[in-house]
Amino acid sequence: MCIVRPPLTTKQTSVFIKRFFGEWTYQEIADFYGDHPHNISKTYHNAVNRLLSVLVEMDGVKKMTDEERKQANVAKSKRYYERNRDKVNQKRWERYTTKKKRPKK
Repeated sequence: MCIVRPPLTTKQTSVFIKRFFGEWTYQEIADFYGDHPHNISKTYHNAVNRLLSVLVEMDGVKKMTDEERKQANVAKSKRYYERNRDKVNQKRWERYTTKKKRPKK
């Protein structure tokens, strides 16, 4: 028999719901629980990180390697250039044609 641990504790769940969906401030949640706002902030961020890790596991997504991240950034810059080719070339031309004045010695 396999015992499955719930992804979040009861407190993490209620803090997440109040903060994310209810848009409560950390101070309001801290007053509700009689706790310090810093502890509530840590509880909320731990809940968010745990939920994200559960979602990644469910999707079967692996973390990107450094090489994959570089390729994705290159592809992103190429897409930007393709969409904004005229603007990019115009800015390049302006930089090329305007000369910076150098101070005389």
